[in-house]
Amino acid sequence: MSTHPVANGRRWIAGIGALLIAAAVGVLLAWLITNPGPGRSYGGALALVMIVIVAALPVVGTQLGKAVRGGFAESFELYDNGIAHIAHGRRRGWTWEQVEAVAAAEKGERLGLGWDFGCAVLFHDGKRLQFNSLTRDARTIAAALVRHCPQAVGRSTTSEWVEELPFRLAPPLLIGFGGALWWAVSYTVDHNDELTGAAVGGFAALMIFCVAGIAVSAIFTVLLIMDRFF
Repeated sequence: MSTHPVANGRRWIAGIGALLIAAAVGVLLAWLITNPGPGRSYGGALALVMIVIVAALPVVGTQLGKAVRGGFAESFELYDNGIAHIAHGRRRGWTWEQVEAVAAAEKGERLGLGWDFGCAVLFHDGKRLQFNSLTRDARTIAAALVRHCPQAVGRSTTSEWVEELPFRLAPPLLIGFGGALWWAVSYTVDHNDELTGAAVGGFAALMIFCVAGIAVSAIFTVLLIMDRFF
């Protein structure tokens, strides 16, 4: 009935742009940590740099992740009896009867990167599709899903894989936070006589952040181990 291509090129531009910003700010953060200055201005600059990095990294992960998964010719196709998704030259199709849940939402009129509209679909086989207004006529696809699958509207579209994502990410995050904490403590001990009070405060904030990350990651890691082996 219709084909709806996805503008993944915009995701590549946004993701690479955010990655370059995060990398540049990361270099600045490293320079600030190794060349501390006096007074509150140093602490404020350190906090601002950390905020920029924390804000940029999710954009990098989501936009580049979706662009890589979709490929350069991603599209959706509507048929009389169902929907298909094409990515990396592979077509996957489902009939309307295979739709488990549908959730579509208007999120705002002036949001970029397709964030003004989103739709998630869960199928009986556990597969999950998401699309937003970066997909041409995305609202037409959502309207077709709602029209053909009224019994699926309002149900949870969270798949088992998405629910397990925090547990899958916990072990590498635990290692990452642990390595960052080890580096911060080692550097502080080795350069204790050279660091100013503001620099010590910056390192203390970094250590607190790492400790909190280790605690949360450790909890999810333990739960993952218990679920897998006990």
